[in-house]
Amino acid sequence: MSTDKKTNKIACEIIQDLMPTYIDGLASESTVRMIEEHIAGCDDCRKMLESMKSDDEMSAAPDEREVKEIDFLKKSRNKNRRAVILGILLTILLAAAAVGAKQYIIGSEYRGDMACDIEVDGSNMQLGVTAADSMHVIRGVDFTVENGVASGKARAVLPGIFNSGGTIDGDDIVTCDWAGSFSFDEEIREVRIGDRIYWADGRNISPRVSAVYNAGHEYIGDAPANSASLEALGIVLDFGSLYSELQTDKEPYGWAIILDGDQAKYNPDYLGKRLEGYGYVLLGTVSNLDEVEFRYTADGKTISKKITCADASRFLGRDIKECRSDAGALAELMEKADLD
Repeated sequence: MSTDKKTNKIACEIIQDLMPTYIDGLASESTVRMIEEHIAGCDDCRKMLESMKSDDEMSAAPDEREVKEIDFLKKSRNKNRRAVILGILLTILLAAAAVGAKQYIIGSEYRGDMACDIEVDGSNMQLGVTAADSMHVIRGVDFTVENGVASGKARAVLPGIFNSGGTIDGDDIVTCDWAGSFSFDEEIREVRIGDRIYWADGRNISPRVSAVYNAGHEYIGDAPANSASLEALGIVLDFGSLYSELQTDKEPYGWAIILDGDQAKYNPDYLGKRLEGYGYVLLGTVSNLDEVEFRYTADGKTISKKITCADASRFLGRDIKECRSDAGALAELMEKADLD
């Protein structure tokens, strides 16, 4: 009896060792018959086989769930990737549209030179403007007014189908980049757009007059400002290099301008009138300047030409110092001196 139990016990152990192979379908036919015959009469082994099959199915189930989860994650990732790509494309399109609107419709401040047609009647103004360069089209001008000075900022866009020209009605039809009418709360005596003066006291102001007016300053002892005035006037272009001597210790305050080189190449009358004109303008645009002296050499002779405020005022027909605060008076002076 003891032998049978031992034999059965060994047989069960062997059967149990073979069960994984049986469950995986890898056992031979004879092994399969042996296992099946054994479990038919052995409750313990049959229960163990059923338990092992159940564990195997449970271990396989997470793999299937994992596959489904991976598939879901892949689909979600693909959707997110598409959403990100669409978002990037939309952002690029919106940025391009904003840049296009800025460049072709809205515009940005234009600081270049312009051709202007201005008509002022008291507090009313008609304005037509055209950009001096072909790379911009003026889209509009916005003004603020203070003490009779209308200060404007021009907006320009790139040339395109959105930009049509303007027309000013008058004795002649004038076509330009942009035209507009303005009505202010006070009478206008000067019109500025950007850094340039375009109109003052009934006169159109040339770029040169505007530059000279803007270079005007209070004190003859300010050497950098003096240089800016000479550059705006263009004296060096006329007569070549020069240098200055200043009298700022006591009145009358003076400015001596010494021309380098022999000036005999110029007609004496032309040279004299030209230097007088430059002297008048400097006296009119430097507030505390009383005298201007030009020194130069012609045919080996040193010549000195001095101009005073009294001389300049007689030439203009009114106080020369009005030119410091009135661009129209300066324009009149420079026109008379043939320097405009």
